[in-house]
Amino acid sequence: MAVVWRAVRGGAAYKSQRAVCGQPDLQGAWTNAALTRIERPDAFATVIVPLDKAGAFEARQNGKPALTDDVGQADSEWWELGTTLGRVGGQARAAWVVTPANGRLPLTEAGRRVMNPPPPGFDGPEARLGSERCLNAIGTPAGPPMLNAPYANTYQIVQTAGHVAILVEMNHDVRIIRLSGAHPPAGVRLWMGDSIGHWEGETLVGDHQPALRRSPARRARDRPALCRRRGPGVRAVHPYGPR
Repeated sequence: MAVVWRAVRGGAAYKSQRAVCGQPDLQGAWTNAALTRIERPDAFATVIVPLDKAGAFEARQNGKPALTDDVGQADSEWWELGTTLGRVGGQARAAWVVTPANGRLPLTEAGRRVMNPPPPGFDGPEARLGSERCLNAIGTPAGPPMLNAPYANTYQIVQTAGHVAILVEMNHDVRIIRLSGAHPPAGVRLWMGDSIGHWEGETLVGDHQPALRRSPARRARDRPALCRRRGPGVRAVHPYGPR
């Protein structure tokens, strides 16, 4: 699985500002809060939403999910869904999935069963989801891939000549991308997986090994290595914007 992000604006090659170490500067606070999710919901017929329909949909949103809270008959949670659909190249998108064109993950029936396992039991804390025990975030905001969540969608990127660190607001996870070296031996599995990377011009190319933890959102534990390309000003898959 490969995700390619190109740092290009308009017809000319984009030239980013430079960090102290001389690399393209990715540092800062960012957010990927958006109403867009990985798959197209039934409310939209196409992945690319006409801007007039996108505007009408966004006008009806308040940044909260449509649910009723049973505790005190009032919403007592903090939500941060965002109030707009993600934009890619100026186009409003109903899904982050690019291929297939229908905006749905091409899962087999066996894959869907893995994605939707039976509810966990109550025999002990070990049976409960890691997100319930605050061992990992809800969904995969720490990646890979770094998908938007119902709240806490802020990221802070700090980089040096040898590392890029991404602090995730939810659960305060930190993904550290080493810019040299190799992955650990196959028998060594890390909680959040392992990330190494290198620069190709304006683009940071990251290679990510699967996480040890089991993510109910995308079954990260069983996913093969993921290659991602990230460049300043990118809007190709995850439309980060300065917060």
